[in-house]
Amino acid sequence: MPTISRHGHHLHLSFGKALSRGMHFASASNVASLLGLLPDSKAPFSTLFSLEQQVSNPMPFALKWGLCHEMNGVASVLNSFQEVSAQLASKHQFCISESVCAHEQGLQLVHHDHPMLQQGTVFGQPSAQYAIAALPDAKLVGNGSELLLEVKCVCPFIEKDDGTGWFHLPFKTAFKGVSMKHYVQCQVQMLATSVSHCLLRWDVTGCKVFYAPFDGVWCRCMVCMLSIVLLAAAPLSGNSPDFTAIPSYKKFVGCTKERCSAVEELCDVDSEQGAVSARWL
Repeated sequence: MPTISRHGHHLHLSFGKALSRGMHFASASNVASLLGLLPDSKAPFSTLFSLEQQVSNPMPFALKWGLCHEMNGVASVLNSFQEVSAQLASKHQFCISESVCAHEQGLQLVHHDHPMLQQGTVFGQPSAQYAIAALPDAKLVGNGSELLLEVKCVCPFIEKDDGTGWFHLPFKTAFKGVSMKHYVQCQVQMLATSVSHCLLRWDVTGCKVFYAPFDGVWCRCMVCMLSIVLLAAAPLSGNSPDFTAIPSYKKFVGCTKERCSAVEELCDVDSEQGAVSARWL
């Protein structure tokens, strides 16, 4: 039977020390917005790389709901990992034991001397004021192999147009395929943790598992583009830059869309439902 354990919150860089230096954090969940890949984002550009403001802001209901059911997603994958393991081996030639342990992951910061952070970017300097951060949901470990698990639970509630509350929509379904936001998030998480494989699990009633391998070529391009974007935004008083004026930006967006659309569903697994007394046992 797969087991769940608490894993030490390893930091590549002291979080408290980083905050005292006034660093800005490009978190995995916000990188796609920072890159302008999500044009409908309502968050001001400056708040997307201010971790302190992100923590202090009220958490949206849908996000709270997702966090509350995160453990259901982990349990869904673990309880059907025999099928997941078999599909990984047959479709992607990635072998991992059917019996795995799920380790909780803490905040991961990519250190300035990481080989993926080229010199000349805002991240690859000892005194860098920007850092890339990630907070994966879990790391699955078994028989010398490991992969990340990112849980995406679709909230089955819709906010009323008049702002008076929420109503239940039991037939609300997950996204079709993999969104660019979640593809970018998983790639950044793998960059931060040095883990080369990631699973995504979506929806509560229909639990689908997707597999995304680490793409080092894309990540190098992403780091360079993100650095250019942040430099372009620096003198704009917290506003987003003109992405269309950035050289090679259109090509980068097209490349990201292609890689995102290439991520295929791995398999369906039974969805574990019900109350969970604690995130980790």
